[in-house]
Amino acid sequence: MKLTSISSMRYFLNHTAHFYSRTVMVKDDDVDEAMKILNGIMANEGLLKRWKLTRRYEKPTWERHRVNYERTHAIYNEDMGNRIQFILRKRRTNPYPGTN
Repeated sequence: MKLTSISSMRYFLNHTAHFYSRTVMVKDDDVDEAMKILNGIMANEGLLKRWKLTRRYEKPTWERHRVNYERTHAIYNEDMGNRIQFILRKRRTNPYPGTN
């Protein structure tokens, strides 16, 4: 990474409220393992995604395309989760009742 991107990421992480309560301990001078843990925490809280989205200018057409894709992906995941929960409620010989 370039120095500017590292410094901008440090600024972003230092000025984010989620990170004031998180501390990653380095055990036995194993910095690589601590960085993996830190990256996992940042990914779970969505900081890496926000940082990647704000690094560069996103044209309005590409932004609309991305937002629409995220919406349809979320709807699909919710629908698929509902279907899986419905099927797993009971042991069924036919996983899709009403079809032959």
